[in-house]
Amino acid sequence: MLALQIDWLSAAYEAGAEPGEREWPPHPARAFCALVAVAEPGSADDDALRWLEAQPPPWVHAPIATDARRDGYVVTNAIDVKGAHQVHLGRTSRSRTWARALPARASARFVWPEAEAGKSILARLDGLARRVPYLGRSTSPALAMFAPSLPDEDDFETFAPSEGAATGTRLRVPYRGYLDQLRAAFDAGQAAWTTARRVAYGRPGERAPAGPARPVSRPYAHLVTLGFAPGIAIDGRLAVRVASAFKKAILSRLGAPLAEDPWSPLAPSALDLLHGHYDHADGRRQCSVLALPVVGHPNSSGALAGVAVAVSPNLETGVLRPLLQLLGFDRANGPRLDRLEVAGVGTFPLVRSDRRRTLDPSRWTQESERWDTVLPIVLDRYPRRSYTAEEAVAEGCTFAGLPRPAAVEARPAPPVAGAPFVPRSARHRGGEPPRPAVHATLHFDSAVAGPVLLGHLRHLGLGLCLPRVKGGS
Repeated sequence: MLALQIDWLSAAYEAGAEPGEREWPPHPARAFCALVAVAEPGSADDDALRWLEAQPPPWVHAPIATDARRDGYVVTNAIDVKGAHQVHLGRTSRSRTWARALPARASARFVWPEAEAGKSILARLDGLARRVPYLGRSTSPALAMFAPSLPDEDDFETFAPSEGAATGTRLRVPYRGYLDQLRAAFDAGQAAWTTARRVAYGRPGERAPAGPARPVSRPYAHLVTLGFAPGIAIDGRLAVRVASAFKKAILSRLGAPLAEDPWSPLAPSALDLLHGHYDHADGRRQCSVLALPVVGHPNSSGALAGVAVAVSPNLETGVLRPLLQLLGFDRANGPRLDRLEVAGVGTFPLVRSDRRRTLDPSRWTQESERWDTVLPIVLDRYPRRSYTAEEAVAEGCTFAGLPRPAAVEARPAPPVAGAPFVPRSARHRGGEPPRPAVHATLHFDSAVAGPVLLGHLRHLGLGLCLPRVKGGS
């Protein structure tokens, strides 16, 4: 047995499971992230963290909590002479609400019932826990400690990993490889939650577990976005052409020396998950390059606001780091690939992703049980009387590394407002016969995390889907 005890130094726990929703009980992944934040990369800390992430999801013990919120004003980056902030001249402020939980007792714990940590692992984890300054927002200071066991607390509720619990919730949990994913996300300038996986939790005894807890399916490790300079809007019907040009630019730059760059040109074999010329039977997943259209609102234009790379979970660090540096995510001033030339269309400046919603990775990576196509799915096989388009789409989900959907609704038109019109047949190369393409709405039994790209040309952005989440798309 192994236990992590958390005691907050304030009555309120500030953390949000979803925007505007308070988090309680605390998620195990949040505690793991707090440990990673104080660890020294490359030291024995990593060994202890990798041991911990390999354990089954822990049980969570926490008291009952009530909802609360805190309102306030924060300074924005917007510049506006009118209504300027009194201290930060030329900048505006806006109201903001922080979700909070008020537990009956400011304490909680995570318990791994079957874990047997050696003395060195336990000592290392306990040392990390004692360096954690807070859990949740920085307004929730805390004391933490690991122990081989802790006495039971009568006023704590127990939440156990359990498929289909009667009153269950889904908590973010660590998993094998989580440490590396967190650090890669940090290098990419992305939030830790983009690497999260969830499992179902419920009260013990309400319903027997139906098997091991299933994490949320996540086909890609990261989504890295770049925008076209403000004011540029490319016709959404050119999505594949733009994605192809972006892919070509990436491969040509990574495969050739770059001025003042710290790495040597990468060999074609190292770029196999980017260009796709490899033995797909080895189980690795290819990266996808895509264009991002403005959709989801009745007045959306469907024009392309930027481009993105959906990074394969199998991409080696020796390729990932040069890729992120090329796209400007090495905390430099801007992307080294600072413009994109699209044959027959023009050359367009590229900028680091800004506040535009289309360029926010979370727009395309949120967890949802329902997904709607923005760009049509090019079918891998031709439908016929005994093999419907719905069956082809469902089969395409398994090809893309997703679970088979519970239901598929094939549609003649995109189900997302503002989606660009793309012909319902497509070919990648001139010599190929055109393949049929369909729009669809997909329903999964459990939450799926994006980006979701389906079909024959998913590696160039067709089959792009938008999650249907609470409160809208």
